[in-house]
Amino acid sequence: MTFHWKYAGLTNLPTLIIFVVAQLLELFRVDRLWVMFVVLIVFGLCYYFVTLKVMAVHPELSSHHYERGRLSNGILIIATIGWIFLVVKLDFLTNIAGFLLIIFLINFLADGFANWRNA
Repeated sequence: MTFHWKYAGLTNLPTLIIFVVAQLLELFRVDRLWVMFVVLIVFGLCYYFVTLKVMAVHPELSSHHYERGRLSNGILIIATIGWIFLVVKLDFLTNIAGFLLIIFLINFLADGFANWRNA
């Protein structure tokens, strides 16, 4: 069992960049509508460049070569239950940066423990 940190980092890079951008915009007290607009633009640009530029050079890091196995799905199930608890009990939706960080960590762990697909 190996942790595929390159694949997990590359596939979750847009989410990490959105986390940083949202944190910076919240720091400067920008209106939430503008935060969502900037986040969508940044996500689109990052996804475009990661998908077209990096995947063209490193096709082995494409999501078509990986599949989530039992460990990845177990991490997703347990983390999603914990995430729902955070949202419902602790009113976690008011903190956009924390919300995005939790989503990033869940996906990073699930993608990191994904299995290499023998195509």
